[in-house]
Amino acid sequence: MSKKTWEVEIELKREAVWTVEVEADTEDEAIELAKSNVWNDDYDYEERAASSIIDENYIAEEQEYQVRCEICHTEYSNLEEKDAQGFRLVNKFEDSEQVIYQP
Repeated sequence: MSKKTWEVEIELKREAVWTVEVEADTEDEAIELAKSNVWNDDYDYEERAASSIIDENYIAEEQEYQVRCEICHTEYSNLEEKDAQGFRLVNKFEDSEQVIYQP
């Protein structure tokens, strides 16, 4: 039995607090310099070292695939219960080396 395919959305919320030293004439200038360095990734190592996950969320959604029977042209979905047998048969045929010959 083949495994199902899932798309999983991962949401992580991180928090990082660390201290740096900068040379500036005023407090506002020091803050702006630090901000600029953060957005330029100059503190990438420090940020990762101080970072911790404070919240996480995972949402999984099964992916729908459809196959089409080459004989009767019916489309089957892997998510529809009424299509389950047809989907398995057509999918198995498509994965095989078999060929449909038509005169």
